[in-house]
Amino acid sequence: MNRGEVDKGVDTGQQALRIVALAEGIALHTHIDPGSTPEAAALAALDDQLGRVFTGTCRHHRAQTRASR
Repeated sequence: MNRGEVDKGVDTGQQALRIVALAEGIALHTHIDPGSTPEAAALAALDDQLGRVFTGTCRHHRAQTRASR
């Protein structure tokens, strides 16, 4: 939130729990049956969940990008 990546008002504890649960679930699922989920699908699921939380661009990164122009 401080850097603009996460909207104000987001319950960060709740979202962290969801991200960890998804990551652990994928890890367990792929450990039990390694061939059942393609790596690209697992990464896409994680990317989707992270994209739902981190909806903005880091202010620090934006400032560096502008300074380098």
